[in-house]
Amino acid sequence: MARAAQILEDEVDLAGKLLTSEMGKTFVSAKGEVMKCAGTMRYYADHAEEFLAEEIIASPASRSGVRYEPLGTVLAVIPWNFALWQAVRFAAPSIMAGNTGILKHAHNVPGSAHFLESLFTRAGFPHGVFQNLFIGQQELSLMVVDNRIAAVTLTGSEGAGVSIGRLAGENLKKCVLELGGSDAFIVASSADLSVTIPKAVIARVQNNGQSCFASKRFIVVKERAEEFISGFTKAMSEVVVGDRWMRRPSLGHS
Repeated sequence: MARAAQILEDEVDLAGKLLTSEMGKTFVSAKGEVMKCAGTMRYYADHAEEFLAEEIIASPASRSGVRYEPLGTVLAVIPWNFALWQAVRFAAPSIMAGNTGILKHAHNVPGSAHFLESLFTRAGFPHGVFQNLFIGQQELSLMVVDNRIAAVTLTGSEGAGVSIGRLAGENLKKCVLELGGSDAFIVASSADLSVTIPKAVIARVQNNGQSCFASKRFIVVKERAEEFISGFTKAMSEVVVGDRWMRRPSLGHS
């Protein structure tokens, strides 16, 4: 896992360009996502033994405690907005806990999906520990109910969560869902607009606006509304759209 993190750090520009070309985020934010993935991998590589250590609990029994064992194969359904991070945050802890992972990525980021699979292979993990599958909805449903899948996780819409959650529940599979939201940005009468407006712009456009916690509604007290709207409109008009890395880069490996 530490070796996978090192590869990511060494290839931060390559992976960042890939994210920019497929997802459309700026090159700077793409590199930030790559480094966040590397940091997460190192964190679980460093702390997994501590997290998984057996706990002895005093009781009238001759011996009692808590022991952590792998579940088996974890299926992850991941969106395109954080094409590397969403997958790594499931894969790193799952693999360090002794599980294997199967990734069903969004159809519009195939390069990122392939890069992740090859990353774990290049780092030295046995073949099959982490696999990417380019499958459709029908095949996904069959996988969720398959006895070889021990658990499933999904990040996506409420509709997708209902569908996956129902199948997982009917088949007694452990299931973790992260679904959509609609965060409100509230501006009170005491707000310092010289600070608030720049933060409001970032809150709306971070990750090209493709973030579950991006502000989608702005609620402003009436006495500050005109001032806020004027400043926010001006600030948004100055936002630079696009990035210089808009062509898919060569991955440099098969």
